[in-house]
Amino acid sequence: MFSIELGIRILADRRYVTGRGNGHVAEAGGQVTVRVKSGSPVLLDGCGGGLAPVKSMCPLKKPEVIDSEAAWAQVASSGGLVRGRLCSIRTTEEAVRIAQHKLRREVSKEWCQPRPATLETTRCVVVFTNVPEDEWTESEALDSYHTR
Repeated sequence: MFSIELGIRILADRRYVTGRGNGHVAEAGGQVTVRVKSGSPVLLDGCGGGLAPVKSMCPLKKPEVIDSEAAWAQVASSGGLVRGRLCSIRTTEEAVRIAQHKLRREVSKEWCQPRPATLETTRCVVVFTNVPEDEWTESEALDSYHTR
């Protein structure tokens, strides 16, 4: 594992949303903002149940509407939890069309079709962050992800 300085903020893409990675950063006093996968097994709701973030956050009806909800990231090494929140924004229909076209083109190289759940993830961007709300609003968390 890499060393983490106290107070550092890590911005990462969905392949880095792991219990081990989130825990490592949080336990060292850092903060993390990562894009969430469609079926991320490391995220829990307030009752300790598994959370399907894209499924629960994508019902946003209008483009560019922002929402958030509390979530916990499970830490694989210790079994502990990192408290944070999911922030989501609905993408425009044009952005959905472009993203789905790109996705279909990528999977066609492997002679397969994208799963419906994967296509649904193009409708919104969902990030997990443990940066406190008084330091970053939902908009700031989403904007920071886009600047990575």
